[in-house]
Amino acid sequence: MLVMLLGAALALASASGAAHRARAAADLGALAAASSVQATGDAGLACARGADVVARNSARQVSCAVAADGSVTVVAQSRVGLTLSGVTPATAQITARAGPAP
Repeated sequence: MLVMLLGAALALASASGAAHRARAAADLGALAAASSVQATGDAGLACARGADVVARNSARQVSCAVAADGSVTVVAQSRVGLTLSGVTPATAQITARAGPAP
């Protein structure tokens, strides 16, 4: 019983860590992409810059969208290291937005 509880606690901690990693990657990727849009006006280049920053933060960019106002929305995903089938997800996915105020 104690081993099962310990395993569950470790899986939840792993999921929490993946969520934090994905959140940081999405936030930083969105900021980098928004900065690039402001500097160059090139949405493709901005999303590539965002993807690079997301990858450097141990996550994967799922999507990137540049709005007409120059704001950027980035979705980042990070794998959960230890999962329990049916209890914890295999990935954590977070959405972040950066740019001018809506």
